[in-house]
Amino acid sequence: MKKIYLLSILMVLCHTIFAQNVRTRDRSKQLSLTNEQMFEQADFIFEGRLIHKSWKTYDTADNVLSGEGFFTSKIIEVKHVFKGGDKIKNGTIELITKGGVIYQKDEEGLPQRYRHFPPEFVDVATSSDAVFFCKVSTFPKSPYKREFDNEVSVSYFLNEEKALLKIDANSFPMKYQRHVMGLNGLDFRNKRAFYEYLRQFKGLNVPKREKINQKPCPKEKIEEQKRLHKAFMEKQDKMRKVGEANRQKQLKKD
Repeated sequence: MKKIYLLSILMVLCHTIFAQNVRTRDRSKQLSLTNEQMFEQADFIFEGRLIHKSWKTYDTADNVLSGEGFFTSKIIEVKHVFKGGDKIKNGTIELITKGGVIYQKDEEGLPQRYRHFPPEFVDVATSSDAVFFCKVSTFPKSPYKREFDNEVSVSYFLNEEKALLKIDANSFPMKYQRHVMGLNGLDFRNKRAFYEYLRQFKGLNVPKREKINQKPCPKEKIEEQKRLHKAFMEKQDKMRKVGEANRQKQLKKD
């Protein structure tokens, strides 16, 4: 009976560990285009980040109640261009999207908030990077005078909720250890796996494979690591001795 109980506990622990290392995603909702079509047909594919509080909404129909003429100008910081490098480069670029929020005073002079968005739209947070799929914007130009590193303005290639790849900001902070997920169920543990996936598509500017430990570690860093390790072990040994002394005192009292 005891063996069966221990076996049950072991099975539960194994199931828990497995669940932590395998990510499952809801694939029930698919885009109107396949992943291959997104990579092959989008004019621009780039990694970047939406700059916080950079969006400005304007009304092209002069009717805040309907909101049908709402468009929003956003600033994206482009970090790496996978496709379309002949027309855009790293730096800031204007992204124009349909819909937005306008604050305006009503007839009585009271501030009002007018919000209008399409039934479905791409939503990206400012707290993390993403891989954007875009095209040259045909939306009405923004009336705001803002300077961008790229002259061309872009809009989303496909304005659907999952039509981009999000790069998890809460994952391991090293350069290539960022979780990448989106589109039709794509889910990569890190950027290296994502880059390997990209190599199947022709014409994409994928970062080259880097040799691990190509440069030897400087001698000073090795000595510093040895010193830190020695100090850590001495501290652990000291704590162990103090704990043993306290335990012996407690035994004598008992």
